[in-house]
Amino acid sequence: MPMFQPSFSKPIPQGAEVVDRNGKRYVRLAEDGKPRLFPLTKNGRSYLRKAAVWYAKIDVNGKKKHPLSANKAAAKIMYGELVRQKEMGRAGAVDSFAVHADRTLAEHLAEWADSLRANDRDDEYVSRKVGRVTRTFTGCRWVTTADISPEPLEQFLAGLRHESPMLPPMLDGSMFTLKEVRHLLGGICDSAVAALIRRHSLAATGNGKARRYPRETVERLRTDRTKGTAAATSNDYLQAVKQFVRWMVDHERLRRSPLGLAKPVNAQADRRRERGAFDEAECLKLLTAAECSAATFRDLTGHDRRMIYLTALATGYRASEVASLMP
Repeated sequence: MPMFQPSFSKPIPQGAEVVDRNGKRYVRLAEDGKPRLFPLTKNGRSYLRKAAVWYAKIDVNGKKKHPLSANKAAAKIMYGELVRQKEMGRAGAVDSFAVHADRTLAEHLAEWADSLRANDRDDEYVSRKVGRVTRTFTGCRWVTTADISPEPLEQFLAGLRHESPMLPPMLDGSMFTLKEVRHLLGGICDSAVAALIRRHSLAATGNGKARRYPRETVERLRTDRTKGTAAATSNDYLQAVKQFVRWMVDHERLRRSPLGLAKPVNAQADRRRERGAFDEAECLKLLTAAECSAATFRDLTGHDRRMIYLTALATGYRASEVASLMP
């Protein structure tokens, strides 16, 4: 049979009725509100039932068993497409899209990461992009390219923005250790705590193991944690997934992008970090301090740093953009 529904065994539910029919034993179970008979296995401890999905037994691209559809008419159409692919392969016309269709997204993602590194992307960039795409695949329950669609992606991103993590109850006391702060913030890592403290200019005392965090600092961090992901971060998740899908299209692994309808949200309506601009007096103070500095930082003298600050102030470039400039 080119198309079939494989059988699998399941344990007999406790109290289920076992009946004999024409010398064979069956178990009677209710399915969709109606009683049905399922044959018992030889040992009599389990019963057999057919899989909901039809399968095809045909050798295409080195794979001999292909899942089709639960609908028999649709399964026949899909089987016909498999036959066409096999005949095209015999004629030497290999469909590159079909070759990649049965591969998992995890395999494609690993090769995308290699492609990013080959294009001189640094490890931090690759780790962030791959991590966000991986988290999206998990949240959307995508396994193969056929699973990719805009609806579950939009729901996943909305969940990131609106669903807050369950945090443990606040502890008593006025000062907390790093271990206690990590616990109160849902188990984030040490570096994440340090980054949040610097980002929001929050108070902390001591260094190393003696470092302590005031109650006000911890409560502020907990409040921010319950707000969900910022719109800008949600958009970065979307951008990373679209970037991966575009790479799939460019390398003939997908015929077209299925995420064309997925749009970013308005990041200006949900700003979490307000960056303050220097006034004229502050700019002059910064430039004067750099010019008068005798220290060398990252092989840059005070005069060199003043020129870099002038360039950034005049152009609005970020640090990485200034660093990319050539003489």
